[in-house]
Amino acid sequence: MKNRMLAALAVGVVLWPLAAGAATGPKVGPKDSWDEMQKFEYYIGQLGSALNLCNYFDLANQLQELAHLSPYGEQGWNSLLAFDDIRGGRCSTYAESARELLEDREKLRDYLMDKY
Repeated sequence: MKNRMLAALAVGVVLWPLAAGAATGPKVGPKDSWDEMQKFEYYIGQLGSALNLCNYFDLANQLQELAHLSPYGEQGWNSLLAFDDIRGGRCSTYAESARELLEDREKLRDYLMDKY
């Protein structure tokens, strides 16, 4: 049970930017009345849907298989369909940040090798 709770927390942290970014649109997220496992199932679907938007289709398909086994997972998957036209949402911001960071890749690599 502890591992499931940690997994649910990790997924929640991953999806927090999605929920915060969607504050201006339709409510995205599980219902407060659901138990932790129902919320976890919802997040499995939502994470799969987010990965689908980010064009990580292999991961999205694997999570979609699990999400479709649960009504809460289905709702999680469907919760981001309204954002389908965004095509990436925050993905492009993450990719841009990664490109900027990787411009100093060698310097960062050398620092980390020296430090650790």
